[in-house]
Amino acid sequence: MSLFSGLYVGASGLVTNQNALNTTAHNLSNIGTLGYTRQQVIQANKNYDTIGLAAVSPKQVGLGVQYADVRAVRDYFLDKAYRLESGRSEYYTTHYNAVTEMETLFGELQGVAFQDSLAELTRAVEELKKNPSDATNQGLLVSKASTFLERAQAVYTGIS
Repeated sequence: MSLFSGLYVGASGLVTNQNALNTTAHNLSNIGTLGYTRQQVIQANKNYDTIGLAAVSPKQVGLGVQYADVRAVRDYFLDKAYRLESGRSEYYTTHYNAVTEMETLFGELQGVAFQDSLAELTRAVEELKKNPSDATNQGLLVSKASTFLERAQAVYTGIS
């Protein structure tokens, strides 16, 4: 091994560690960044140079260091808890949106409730039952039935 190869081994260590310091600086500059995940540099040996003819020999010389990987350092348990709560949040958001849509279709929020039109139709039937030959009660039943059917058709159209 020559003097220059020894310098090369030292230079590879300096360059690799300089890049690791740059990664540390990058981590420090992103401390306040929302959603940033800290990075960690993994270093590894470069291939060994074998002196002699044998494939494996006690006469092996290291050639320095290199980057093996840069990985995100995360807390598994926090990530799992975040995914769980995010899923719950999406479930309840979807549930809320579906219920709001159904309330809108049935008119519960505006005070023109589907239930009210059904109750008025029932009252009109009860009044007609008392006096079936009364033209006023017959007209009232037709009017309330028409209103109920229009409301039911609007709900059906909204659901479809």
